[in-house]
Amino acid sequence: MIIDVDLTKVPKLQPLPTGTYLVRITEITHGESQAGFPKLTFACDVIEPANVAEEIPKWYFSLSLKDTALFRVRELFEAVGKLHAGGFDTDELLGEVVGVTLRLEENEVTGRPQNQLVGFLPVNNTNPAVA
Repeated sequence: MIIDVDLTKVPKLQPLPTGTYLVRITEITHGESQAGFPKLTFACDVIEPANVAEEIPKWYFSLSLKDTALFRVRELFEAVGKLHAGGFDTDELLGEVVGVTLRLEENEVTGRPQNQLVGFLPVNNTNPAVA
């Protein structure tokens, strides 16, 4: 089967350096973790710092929907100003810009570099910079 996609133009997936970034949420998918728990996976455009955004234009992260991990989902909704009582609609996050603080770590199992999410920040409290 021939597929008409130029793979040389597909960006490589790579983790971001330790630092704080502005990202725009472009896609959200609902899935299941390897442990069988529900999760949300976010695709984001890296906006700032601009020099990193040029090199790594896309970044992905997942949030668990397990009861003990919902604090991160709350933190995200709070950072974009969409936290309200009752359930939540992930569509409210599409197109939103949010600050994220990350740490670059080595995965203990694979030995490959990966990002550890430290937290979310409102845009007006974010100073994008690589540490």
